[in-house]
Amino acid sequence: GSLVLLGVILSQTVAPGWIWLSGFVGAGLTFAGVSGFCGMARLLAAMPWNRVTP
Repeated sequence: GSLVLLGVILSQTVAPGWIWLSGFVGAGLTFAGVSGFCGMARLLAAMPWNRVTP
């Protein structure tokens, strides 16, 4: 949500091209909802601080 808001604010104040940030985030969320695959969740799950050590 914050990336979408940031993209809209930057597109209004800095340069209109920043609206693509909001579009990209929205497209990623739509893809994740339709397909059930979330690349960000997989990436975060693979990070070393998310490992369970016995």
